[in-house]
Amino acid sequence: MLNAKGARELAYVVTITDVQPIEGYDRVEEAMIRGWHCVVGKDDFHPGDKAVYFEVDSLLPSDKFANFEFLAKKKFKVKTQKMCKRISQGLLLTFEQCGLNADDYNEGDFLTDVIGVVYADPTDNTRKGKGGKKSDNYNQFFTNRLKKYKILRRIVKTRIGHKICLFLFKQKKKSEWPAFVIKTDEERVQNLSPFVFQDKQTTYECTEKRDGTSTTVAIQRTRHGYKTWICSRNVVVFDGKTTKKGGYYEGVTEVNPYIESAEKFHLLEFLKDFMDKHEDTKWAYLQGETFGKNIQKRDYGLDGITFEAFTFVESERPRYSYVETKRMLDDYDIPTVPILGTGVTIPDTSDDVMVMAPGTTVGYDAGMREGIVFRSEKNPQFSFKAVDPEFAMKYHG
Repeated sequence: MLNAKGARELAYVVTITDVQPIEGYDRVEEAMIRGWHCVVGKDDFHPGDKAVYFEVDSLLPSDKFANFEFLAKKKFKVKTQKMCKRISQGLLLTFEQCGLNADDYNEGDFLTDVIGVVYADPTDNTRKGKGGKKSDNYNQFFTNRLKKYKILRRIVKTRIGHKICLFLFKQKKKSEWPAFVIKTDEERVQNLSPFVFQDKQTTYECTEKRDGTSTTVAIQRTRHGYKTWICSRNVVVFDGKTTKKGGYYEGVTEVNPYIESAEKFHLLEFLKDFMDKHEDTKWAYLQGETFGKNIQKRDYGLDGITFEAFTFVESERPRYSYVETKRMLDDYDIPTVPILGTGVTIPDTSDDVMVMAPGTTVGYDAGMREGIVFRSEKNPQFSFKAVDPEFAMKYHG
């Protein structure tokens, strides 16, 4: 579930909406929370109960849950899995199991930080903002620079010496995320309000969800030219200024997939050209998926990497539709994610939407697709995704 800042929460308070028996299994049941299905112990939960729900991709702290052997064997990771002929997504625990008092919390309260939940994939903790503490720079500095110098170890213990050493040796401060850019986490269909499914007036564009790493390029007009950024999902990997002669990548010593995508498809050049043609525009950004070899477990049969755009936003209007984005980027030979349909009305429940998620990937002989992203045609700001659980088990289990 996404919080008010658009960041994903991995643990939160839910109310059990339904519990159903599983034919042929007497010791377990299937519990429903919003649109999620979880296999639970028989009589552990009942409709109307409050509980703590952990989304897939979570890593629970072992010190609090060490007595749950079934979870210890999985190294405290929560993943999509098939149990008792049911697909179970997420984990339900009681407040007591989490060491919490149920009376202190209400439905919808976020518990990610309270319990200390992080992403099961360590790289996601950097990409999606669950990184280290603010003191990490200093700890690394002390370990690498001071451990072999006794006199510096003494100096750093004083307040003034501490400040001087930090000033002289601290790591370069990471570039700040551009304030106008909204990060790319899409809400999952299982977390949507029932009112979304009751609205039959709204139609959607549908695109294939590619399995890769989110890439953002951004530009802002300044008094001295243009300020530019290249970002992963949550981290700025390049921060510099352009000039009339170019010079986008001056000072870059290590090329990564994000910079490679930007260079290969001239993404910053496209943004600069857009800004030159729209003098009233203060900023703009383009987002998409970089995928292929060595990006995820699935390489789409590629020897290298490629990029497909899915979002364009500029200061003078809300997010563009998929169709508008594709029409504009086609002129620059910038690929876009495959559009699977327009004018689509979503079914009555999240379970019905999930039936639409499986399918064959478009454009590559690579088998199953990851899922579908839906974007409102009336309000392109509103979008959500449906991820095929079979794909999740195969490639992210």
